[in-house]
Amino acid sequence: MVVGAKVASKPQDAHRGEPTVRANPREHQATLEDELVGSVREGQEMAASTETIRSQLVTRVRRARPLADLLAAIFGAVVGAALATPLVDGTLNVLHTPGGGLLAVATVTGLLGTVCAWIMVVLAARLPWLDRVVGQPQVMQWHRRIAPWAVGLILAHVVFAVVSTAVATRSAIGSAFVEVAGSSIGLVEATVAAAIIVVVGALSVPWVRRRVPREWWWGTHVLLYAALVLSIAHELALGAAFIRHPLARLTWIGAWVAAAVAVLWYRVVVPWRRSRSHSFAVVSTRPLGGGGFVEVRLRGRRPLDYLGGQYCLWRFHGGYRGFEAHPFTVLPGEARDEVRVVARCVGDFTRRLDALAPQTRVSFEGPYGAFHVGYRTERRSVLIAAGAGQTAMLALLRDLDGTARPRVIVRVRREG
Repeated sequence: MVVGAKVASKPQDAHRGEPTVRANPREHQATLEDELVGSVREGQEMAASTETIRSQLVTRVRRARPLADLLAAIFGAVVGAALATPLVDGTLNVLHTPGGGLLAVATVTGLLGTVCAWIMVVLAARLPWLDRVVGQPQVMQWHRRIAPWAVGLILAHVVFAVVSTAVATRSAIGSAFVEVAGSSIGLVEATVAAAIIVVVGALSVPWVRRRVPREWWWGTHVLLYAALVLSIAHELALGAAFIRHPLARLTWIGAWVAAAVAVLWYRVVVPWRRSRSHSFAVVSTRPLGGGGFVEVRLRGRRPLDYLGGQYCLWRFHGGYRGFEAHPFTVLPGEARDEVRVVARCVGDFTRRLDALAPQTRVSFEGPYGAFHVGYRTERRSVLIAAGAGQTAMLALLRDLDGTARPRVIVRVRREG
């Protein structure tokens, strides 16, 4: 394992496969790596007792890959159906009417926008077999990449619908918008949904999101589910593809019901059951790395099954903003029923973690992530990390055997 860039000398025990720690001998203050490597060695000694569990988890990773391919095929089929629907639902019949071409474009963009929104919801459901294949961080990256397309297509649908109405009625854009927004019940819901989507889309722009409190961003995303319900109601009430084709209507309803069930099951029910089963509580906290990091020790009713390098979304209910879930890597504790999380103190939430009182109740989602030995393809391993990423590397050492011959290089920022 390589952390940082500076190197000093200390011989490596290659036969035992233990991590070698290199640090500047003139450094007087203990760094994060100095305080954690000893615990990692303890975790490696405990690894023999959990070898069967890890083997089962790795096997699940390999078996889940065909399911991920199937999901990709479903996504492609749904997009293809959305593109083909206007050919059979009568949409093309309006092309020769005033504003008909614009209305046809509005229909297609509306269908594609809601299809992209459906894919986003499925990806955000945290399907366990999809996480085993590519890892939750990659899944959420796909989610974020699709988001601009969903928002843009839905807004394009609104714009083309308003402009087509203006052309058909030979009225101003403002008058056409008022007419569209209040002409029927289905369009009233669509107007409200579009307003919510605009707000969520604006707050999700990276430059804006970095400057918006996390709780605001999280709250608006909860409202997005309400906007999607209103959008679906609008489609089913006024969409030609669903009014004239009962099978398409039933299929679309079933797709959204399945997505909603997946979100409720994997983001609400499963985390609640796991949290209740483990009943984690805070044992103690302590600063690490000269105060730049904080370690929180947790103890539960039974051991947590995870692979080194994975993370959980943790909620500390007795602490500051206990309703928020934050991702922290799972590190082995001193006993099998203990785990540790190490957070870098970079925000108002993490800076308050050291004030958590013992016995504070903790709930979690996960473990997630594909950064583990299940993806190891070579005998030797080279791991490079810096900053808060060091904790994931240190956790991964727990599951590396002696053939990997890991090496830890401690980065030293100051000397003297």
